Amino acid sequence: MIDTAKNRNTSVAFYRTLKRDATRERDAAKQTAQKWQVSGSTIRRWNQLHRQHGWRGLLDQSKRPLTIHYQIHPELKLLEGDLRTLLGWGSEAEGLASARS
Repeated sequence: MIDTAKNRNTSVAFYRTLKRDATRERDAAKQTAQKWQVSGSTIRRWNQLHRQHGWRGLLDQSKRPLTIHYQIHPELKLLEGDLRTLLGWGSEAEGLASARS
């Protein structure tokens, strides 16, 4: 993880050097992206993260969602079970309901 941030830091420094040496921004991003085998937008994003948060901004961040929105509310699960019983749906339908939870 630290090595990743070091590589990103080196690429940002290279990008900034190219920009400072009167290279057009787009060309600087393109040259840097080719050297590090990433896209130009990635280089710009790393540069922005470095400006906002310093070296720590270049560390990998978790992409895990804080909330999983597709979960069925427990009361709806109970209602679904009641409806299945009332409608006479069999155990294979209940198997589908428990597979979704």
